[in-house]
Amino acid sequence: MDRNIDFKKLRKEAEQLAERQEKDISTLSEKETSELIHELNVHQIELKMQNDELLRFQEELEAEKQKYSDLFNHAPIGYLSLDEDHKIIRVNELMAEMLSRPKSDILDRPFTDFIHWDDKDAFYLFMVHFRNEQVNRCSQIRLNTKDDVIYVNIDASRLDKSSHNLAITDVTDLIKAQKKAQESNELKSAFLSNMSHEIRTPLNAILGFSSLLRNKNLSESSQDDYLRNIKQSGERLLRLISDIIDTSKIESNQISIIKENCNLNILIDDVIQQCSLSQRNSKAEIKSIKGLADEESHIITDCHRLTQILINLLTNALKFTKEGAITIAYEQKEDTLQFYVRDTGIGIPADQQENIFKRFSQTDQSGRNVKEGSGLGLSIVKGLLKLMEGEIWVESELGKGSCFYFSIPHNPTDTPTKNIASKTPLNKKFKALQDAVVLVVEDNEVNRFLLEAYLKDHIGKIIEAYNGQEAIELVKSHNDIDVVLMDINMPIMDGYEAVKLIKEYNSDITVIAQTGHAMEAEIQELKKSEFDDYLIKPVDEFKLLEMLKKSIDSN
Repeated sequence: MDRNIDFKKLRKEAEQLAERQEKDISTLSEKETSELIHELNVHQIELKMQNDELLRFQEELEAEKQKYSDLFNHAPIGYLSLDEDHKIIRVNELMAEMLSRPKSDILDRPFTDFIHWDDKDAFYLFMVHFRNEQVNRCSQIRLNTKDDVIYVNIDASRLDKSSHNLAITDVTDLIKAQKKAQESNELKSAFLSNMSHEIRTPLNAILGFSSLLRNKNLSESSQDDYLRNIKQSGERLLRLISDIIDTSKIESNQISIIKENCNLNILIDDVIQQCSLSQRNSKAEIKSIKGLADEESHIITDCHRLTQILINLLTNALKFTKEGAITIAYEQKEDTLQFYVRDTGIGIPADQQENIFKRFSQTDQSGRNVKEGSGLGLSIVKGLLKLMEGEIWVESELGKGSCFYFSIPHNPTDTPTKNIASKTPLNKKFKALQDAVVLVVEDNEVNRFLLEAYLKDHIGKIIEAYNGQEAIELVKSHNDIDVVLMDINMPIMDGYEAVKLIKEYNSDITVIAQTGHAMEAEIQELKKSEFDDYLIKPVDEFKLLEMLKKSIDSN
């Protein structure tokens, strides 16, 4: 239909009609004329009222349109309106923000311009189903933004016969979180599988060689070999347990850095000696480069944690370097000390170098040729260095080896380090204990037997108790007791309650706690209690005798 209006023709017709009405009016009586004027006034008022109503309705319509426009533009999800050819005819603010483009770069373009190439077919199929079924549908695709790719959920709804709306929700963070959770679960599964191997392997050796030692016809050299294997397997199992505990401590911020005087050069020599003795599967030569002279290598740091870091890195290097050379070195760089452990081993693939410091991560999780270890060592190293105000990084080339660097603050000191070890035989070193009386309080028969075996050649008299209640009774009936070795977890009365009552009876008796609880909160509880000192299980014979000697000497 032709919508063009001929205003000249319309004006001429109106004038002709007006002339006819004027002629008609001239023949009217006065009364008829008055009635006509009244009617005209009424019509005029009606027209004004109708016009006012139309204006009010138009204002309301504009307000509703503005409200709809505001809702559309500022909705918490993205909105697009598409025509039949999928061309974008409207877009809201959030959708433009999702695509990192101004609206002018989006309007009048096909929506498929922004869809990831691999997802275009999925979108076409989605729209075919939507048109055929005439119901709202939802699908997930990827969109190309100006600088990135995002994952979105799209919901379609019909606007009219020729257009439809797409409601678009950005689910990129959700997808990433799901992938991260899946990766974490896969790592945990690999970790648990590896833990089974790591626990059963040393247990197999411990139980197996223990059984073989019952053979009375064994030669002395065979006995020594079996005992050495049992000890090494036990130490391996202890390292595994320590790694798991340290990981938990780091995650819960329960590790305290204890700074003390430390000689770096002696520490590095000790680390090399420990790793060389425990690692028999590598023929690699271990070399050291010390950046400071012996008299200048005294620093203040956490010696135990620094030793743990270096042992972890050196053990790792030995594990992956069957032949060649491994170098452990450090140098001073202004106010920091930079260490490195370099090997000529198999190297680390470039795509795995970022992941090796994550918990449970190992370079091969395929189940074939998996190296021994918990996959926790490097994550522990990174966590400890963060607590020590240091950092760690790696450089590696597949097939040529790896180099792990780390740095810590350099806090030099002139105070010489205490002698760490003594060559004096135990029976002479602890001769002062020969007249001592020690009360061993332990409910576990095996642990009690072990403590007595440690003490029997050095202590004058050993008394046994099975719980805290018995310990109190024995302290009251034996005035000659010098030291009490007290377990914490016992039936009837635990160590905390027992030490309190013992100290009330005789505050001069030294009471040393022995416990398998090694978390920071538990250690702090021990320090706040009335125990004079404590030992963490497994108890080392030398440390036990040293602590007893210190107690006897002080008394």
